[in-house]
Amino acid sequence: MIHIPPQKLKEELLKDKLVSEENFDAIKKEADRMGQDLADVLISRNIIRRGYYYNILSMYFGTEMANLTNKIISQDVLNLIPEDVARARRVVTFEENAGTVYVAMEDPTDIGTIEFLKKRLKKEIKPFLALPEDIDKGFVLYGAELSKDFKKLIEENISASLRSRARGELEQ
Repeated sequence: MIHIPPQKLKEELLKDKLVSEENFDAIKKEADRMGQDLADVLISRNIIRRGYYYNILSMYFGTEMANLTNKIISQDVLNLIPEDVARARRVVTFEENAGTVYVAMEDPTDIGTIEFLKKRLKKEIKPFLALPEDIDKGFVLYGAELSKDFKKLIEENISASLRSRARGELEQ
């Protein structure tokens, strides 16, 4: 998970009146003492929701949210990046528009991954911030296509077997 400076997070939470300054400072101190991520502590205590935190990240980094939950992603666009690479880099390609590939990323500030994708795809890359659940949805789509192909193969084999059996019975 990417992070923003605690002071910036504090400003946003105070602005939205989700926490008092004293409460935030106490939670930050406890998170530091326990070696836990501040955002995770705030989320686990139901002070903020994960989506709210990601919206703050999106504004801070000037990156749009991907929101893949209801998007239809074509197999051609998804397969621009092989599944193993997508999983290793935690990215999902979800749209292509005028020579630019839209990529959902857990960390859209990862310049190394963006440059890697530019070189590999020979196209411009537009990074989008994505929730881990959105990235995982993209990974499920890789498996869905494989399942469809496997189902089609089985159906074809069953049909061929039935035709073969029917021909054998006719000959007898």
